[in-house]
Amino acid sequence: MRAADEHRRLSLKSFSFETDGMGKEYLLYSEGVSKTYHGGLKHRKLSPRRCKAYANIECKERCVVHIVKTYIKRCPEDGLTKGFYLRPLQHFKDKTIWFTTMPLGHNKLNSMVKCMMDKSGVRGNFTNHSLRVTAVSRLFQEGVDEKLIRGVTGHRSEALNSYKRETDKQHVEVSKIVQGLECRKSEKKENPNPIGTIVLNISGGNCNITIGKT
Repeated sequence: MRAADEHRRLSLKSFSFETDGMGKEYLLYSEGVSKTYHGGLKHRKLSPRRCKAYANIECKERCVVHIVKTYIKRCPEDGLTKGFYLRPLQHFKDKTIWFTTMPLGHNKLNSMVKCMMDKSGVRGNFTNHSLRVTAVSRLFQEGVDEKLIRGVTGHRSEALNSYKRETDKQHVEVSKIVQGLECRKSEKKENPNPIGTIVLNISGGNCNITIGKT
């Protein structure tokens, strides 16, 4: 998401926990009103964005499904009807509920990433949009199809190309291809034994060596 107002409009209704045909659980986000989707007659030919975040069973602390479930469990039920981001309690240790019923304000949401980076000791000019740029750049660098990336970001213009960030690794691969340094699978590999086949037979104290061409 781009701006704090989009985050501010989020509610629990925007999310649901689903299971696909292979039995894999995922968190489904269904887009409401956003910068690229306003609904109504203007966008009657467009479909709202729907994104899936699959459960990460290998790394639970990075699993979006686990994180969101834990967050919902720690929120008061009546609070999530007012907004998705709720204010944390000042003292929540040893308590079941960690958040109040009051949603975070627009200004707090707008500076959220900057505050987190400052507290973690990372210096630089960071905004909420930095997360979006980083995510899209990683997808490009891993060779994800542009159509799939647009499905995640909601881009419907060529502005998506501005997120492409080349890496040194990619430049190395380009140089290898241009200079012909990569071995092609179609090329015949050199015979490691140009002489032929060597057979060693030992029987009754006699040693017979047979050399034959392959």
